[in-house]
Amino acid sequence: MIIDPCIPPQNIDAEAAVISCCLLDSDAARSVADILRPEDFYKTAHGTIFNTIKDMVAKAEPVDIVTIATRLNERQELAKIGGASFLAQTLESAPVIRNADAYAIAVKDASTRRACIHLANQIQRQATEAESCAALIDAVQSLVTKTVTDSGTKPAAVSCAEVAQTRLHVYEDRYRNAGKITGIPSGIEALDAITCGFQPSDLIVLAARPSMGKTSLAIQFARACQKTSLFFSLEMSTSQVADRIVAQGSGVNLLKFRSGRFSDDDWRGIVDGVESMAGLPMLIDDTPALSVNEMRRRSRIVHLRQTLSLIVVDHLQLARGEKGARSRNEEVGTITKGLKALAKELDCPVLLLSQLNRKFADRQDKRPVLTDLRDSGEIEQDTDIVLFLHRPEVYVVPKRDAAGNETPELLAVKGIANLEIAKHRNGPTGDINMTWHSRSTLFTNREEDRKW
Repeated sequence: MIIDPCIPPQNIDAEAAVISCCLLDSDAARSVADILRPEDFYKTAHGTIFNTIKDMVAKAEPVDIVTIATRLNERQELAKIGGASFLAQTLESAPVIRNADAYAIAVKDASTRRACIHLANQIQRQATEAESCAALIDAVQSLVTKTVTDSGTKPAAVSCAEVAQTRLHVYEDRYRNAGKITGIPSGIEALDAITCGFQPSDLIVLAARPSMGKTSLAIQFARACQKTSLFFSLEMSTSQVADRIVAQGSGVNLLKFRSGRFSDDDWRGIVDGVESMAGLPMLIDDTPALSVNEMRRRSRIVHLRQTLSLIVVDHLQLARGEKGARSRNEEVGTITKGLKALAKELDCPVLLLSQLNRKFADRQDKRPVLTDLRDSGEIEQDTDIVLFLHRPEVYVVPKRDAAGNETPELLAVKGIANLEIAKHRNGPTGDINMTWHSRSTLFTNREEDRKW
């Protein structure tokens, strides 16, 4: 690595060795793709080549000098890096393929040093421009957290002996506390009885057609968590989410939060609801159209400050996947895979809300099935649990008779809600009956389910 106070830290030889290893061996390409990012390369041409390698690895496409040259040419980038002759020249670095990870770590080391220099410059600028010391400290924390997050490397493998010892302690603890929830409670007793709570590293999908109450139920899950949760609200604003939290906590009709027609009793409930919300360890991010990579980045930053116990994404159809996806189905696949990777990385459950396709609306039986998941079959494949929320009253037509009274058909199903566990990778499936309170957008346990 070149060390000169006037030249940023760099290791061009290691960069060329990494590229050469990738072009010569697909296993090496897959390995270093988990360690490096294109921006870790100091030489622009190397970063451009590696960006293409990383994309092809993600799509399980073969990586060699011919396929990379072809793809670079398709992207009109081959000439910019110096043509096919530059690729051939890079191969002449003649690296030892088994040392690919070592070369990658050397590149990462130089990249991290450059990042720290950039960080120092940013901190120096913030120190002169910040309006207050509090603002300065907050900015410095944010900058340091980002640098630490971005400099992570591939974790080491763990031996079976270490895993066995760790799991034994877990089993002993669960034996002593038999019957207790081992994961994050949902607040729905019958659901927790089957799942033992939302488990760390699980990706859970909550799917339903529009206006079934997906967001309301997800908010309930976050409220029941009682530990730090992060709620990505891609559809609703923070104030709209807050209104639902207070409505659920107070029992006050949600419509009144817009009209302002509160009674004295309502006010007492609202004060209690607001105080309850103020005590929730819940963070709300209402930035629209976030990409899965940006959600992962923001989650890591929060997790460094305070350990996350639950992440909620509302909802899948408003999220963006990785660039370069050739179809929406492929893009959705990158989102679900990215969120599953995030759940494993932070060791916390991720709850992903999703809409259903409209085909089921033409069926006589309106209860959703796995094939109704919208946009991609990979949703079912990547998730650990799939939950379907269904309220039969939504499909009752007409809801009122000529006199304006609710029809017997509506009264027969009003307030009935069903939550189906359609997929459960590590446990049983089943149906859970709940009661829907439309005024406060709250789901509650049905008395007959208390036996769970």
